[in-house]
Amino acid sequence: MGLELILRTSQPHRLLHKQNLQLKNLLQLSQKLKHPDIPDVIQGIDGMRLADKILKERDSSGLLIGGLPERIWNYRTKPEDLYKSKDVDVLVLNDEFKLEKNFEGGIDWWLPKYSNIKIISDASEYTKNQKYYENGNDVFLYFSIDKYSELLPGLYIPSKDLIINIKIAETVASISRKTFVETDDEVFNKLKKTFEKRLGTKVAGFFAKEFKENILDFDYCDSYTKSNSLGLEEFDNEIIIGINRSKTI
Repeated sequence: MGLELILRTSQPHRLLHKQNLQLKNLLQLSQKLKHPDIPDVIQGIDGMRLADKILKERDSSGLLIGGLPERIWNYRTKPEDLYKSKDVDVLVLNDEFKLEKNFEGGIDWWLPKYSNIKIISDASEYTKNQKYYENGNDVFLYFSIDKYSELLPGLYIPSKDLIINIKIAETVASISRKTFVETDDEVFNKLKKTFEKRLGTKVAGFFAKEFKENILDFDYCDSYTKSNSLGLEEFDNEIIIGINRSKTI
């Protein structure tokens, strides 16, 4: 898994036919990033409320990921629309958080893991301690989240920019090493704009009323430190291979 890129610089213009095919392939890939179903799943706002409750009971904070944040970042979304997402994915930000069982409460929990992985590149070979997130099906995410400042216990909703960057990171990292991808910065700029158009500029009103202080965007939480409390670590091909190798040892 991973991505090999050839970046080309060109003057701004409409994408060429070849570039459009590259963009189409990337968009199709982003729609196929599915994980195995979880047992006794809970969905929608009910699942988010339960996740928020469990996190607070265990003095931990978590980030809502997956398809739900995209639906929430659309002011036209109604409560029933949230049930179109198959489950509630929560990335836990505290190392000390423990589950009573996998998928507790019917929630797809992604817990932080640490592993000494071997990084092998054309230029060097070395070992590093890598943080990644894994769920009860032993599936790991192709990105990690860094916490720059402490958050009160509860469930948090990512900013629009973080949602877009996560989607791009997952899409890029999911391209197989066997598939040589010749692309350029214009294609990825177009990919980003496509994701941006899918999201609105405001969070659904009914959701903002209940979770306003937990939306990590300055327009809602009204705190620069809080709105910038999380950062994205993108995984390149070497890191993904290293994690896979460590999981098979």
